[in-house]
Amino acid sequence: MGFDCARPFRLSPGGSIMIHGILNGLGWLGPLQTYWNWTNGCIAVNNEQMREIWSLVPNGTPITIQE
Repeated sequence: MGFDCARPFRLSPGGSIMIHGILNGLGWLGPLQTYWNWTNGCIAVNNEQMREIWSLVPNGTPITIQE
């Protein structure tokens, strides 16, 4: 459950918030993925952006999400 969905119900949004690309086999969606929230609170980028993040950011790097 994402932050915006959890807050009104005073629920935790969960602890497995991740950055990820488009689901396997759905890369053809490309920019269409930005028209609806399909991530359950995660941060979704396209696969090209995900490859760039992998090349620049070491595994285990802490990420802070702010409003």
